Amino acid sequence: MLLLDITTNDKGQLYTHKSPLSNGLFLNIKHTICNKLSMITKQINFTHLSFNRLGDRFLACDLHGTIYMFDLNYNRYMRLNRLGITCTALAFNLKCKTEYLVAFIDGSIKCFNTETRNLVGWMKGHEKAIVSLSVHPTQGDMVISFSADSAQLWDLKTFECKQKLSIDSKKNVEIMKICFAPATCDIVSVFKDDSIYVWTSESINLRCSFNTEISEDESKFYKCFSLSKQKH
Repeated sequence: MLLLDITTNDKGQLYTHKSPLSNGLFLNIKHTICNKLSMITKQINFTHLSFNRLGDRFLACDLHGTIYMFDLNYNRYMRLNRLGITCTALAFNLKCKTEYLVAFIDGSIKCFNTETRNLVGWMKGHEKAIVSLSVHPTQGDMVISFSADSAQLWDLKTFECKQKLSIDSKKNVEIMKICFAPATCDIVSVFKDDSIYVWTSESINLRCSFNTEISEDESKFYKCFSLSKQKH
């Protein structure tokens, strides 16, 4: 295992020699901060990570809202931004390869450029912290943001909300998770009453739904869910 200390460096190499492992590289990233008064060193943990579409670069965000980019092909890393606010989700697999999304605890989403490091777009619409971002798997020009209060579909060309994703009969039921299906690009949502709804991403029409009859004294069945890349 190799040690990479990024505490005092804004950029550098991931490793200086070939990995001794035959099945890949194993890096232990050291990222600390020192309190000037107590002189106590504290480890800063990464909280979120997102790969690009090719899987050769990824972004990582720490507890202080600092964004780093790691490039596996070119053996380098660099610090992109110090945001100074808690980040709750990342998305790097956009249509524009040099842009990425960051969701914040205040319910907003910002789009930044990895080359200029400038703010490209700003989306507001959630009242609570966003817990996940799901980018359209083939086009990369739409994203679903999900928080405890709502799920919203955004157009990344205009940075405007296309539609709030909700079911009239489910207004009092919380969504457990919502995301794009990898194969069909449909929007799949699971509610906390064990019902599943599927929308088309083009017209946002309801394609199908699955409901499980559960009495009030029974525990919920679904705890988590995952989608296959296959269409069946």
